[in-house]
Amino acid sequence: EEAADKIFREIDLDGHGAIMLSEWCEYARKLEVVANSEIGATFSLKFSRASNPVSKSKNLSSKKLAKKRLTKKVAIKESLLQAFLKCLAPYGERTVPGVKLRKAAWTFLDPNGTGIVSLVDLDAWILRECNTMIGEMRE
Repeated sequence: EEAADKIFREIDLDGHGAIMLSEWCEYARKLEVVANSEIGATFSLKFSRASNPVSKSKNLSSKKLAKKRLTKKVAIKESLLQAFLKCLAPYGERTVPGVKLRKAAWTFLDPNGTGIVSLVDLDAWILRECNTMIGEMRE
């Protein structure tokens, strides 16, 4: 029980005794980065915007071609991550509209009022919200 309390305090950044979606997301992000997972690697990337795209020359060396492919993969991951964050950002805002969004989402996720939501239902809801707000998310 002490371990659970410690984790709760670690997640509850503002110390208000409740875990906000933004606090949960930040905690999950930190865990992914520390675990060096694929998602964590995406979160820790430092993206740069080159003014000139990689040349489309037919004489690209294998190293340049590999770099071009990696740059494209990073750009795709960046755009998906940005879309995901854009989708969920309004739910983490500490504003009246943000509170209303969270309450509406919780009511949808917990229609019986048990205070329990499965991760499967939460995952489906997030995917549905993102698809509604920004179009089909790629897996």
